[in-house]
Amino acid sequence: MDNKAYVTGDSVPKGGKYKILNRIDGGELDKEDTEVMLEKGQQFPHSPSTHKEVRWEKIN
Repeated sequence: MDNKAYVTGDSVPKGGKYKILNRIDGGELDKEDTEVMLEKGQQFPHSPSTHKEVRWEKIN
């Protein structure tokens, strides 16, 4: 884990599993959508359930 946070719209630096740390607007998260698989070069998405901007962290 690299402990760097990425935000919605950033380019994914390394493929793997990422989890949502928090919503940028400070709102609550839906715990069912906190992890996604992303490939290098994709953009970090909005929260899958709330469609809000979020911060992501690599978990593997």
